Amino acid sequence: MTISVVFAAACRTGSLSGAARDLGCTQSAVSQHVKRLERELGLSLLERQPRGIAPTSAGRLLHTAVTEGLGRIDQAVRRIEELARAEGGSVRVTTGATPFRRRLAMCCPTGTIASPSPHTAS
Repeated sequence: MTISVVFAAACRTGSLSGAARDLGCTQSAVSQHVKRLERELGLSLLERQPRGIAPTSAGRLLHTAVTEGLGRIDQAVRRIEELARAEGGSVRVTTGATPFRRRLAMCCPTGTIASPSPHTAS
């Protein structure tokens, strides 16, 4: 469990006990994670209130960044799982005209292969 996940849970639930419940740990563990983060950053991230907590302005900035980051990680994990199951994704193969003409000539040795006119609109 990373500090960022703990911090995001605390902000989302609005309480340390709610975050602890969601994360399956103790309120003390959540509190220690948040205090460590505040100590490392050198400022308060959460305001302790009579009924829970609320992020400070710095806490709101961090919460936004953490939430976006965790969302991107979740999205990447889902895409990786899709690739592992061979769902989704696509492959596009492109080739230059010369290799294509050579291959076509091998398939149709008696046929004529015409190059497109440079004046033809695509």
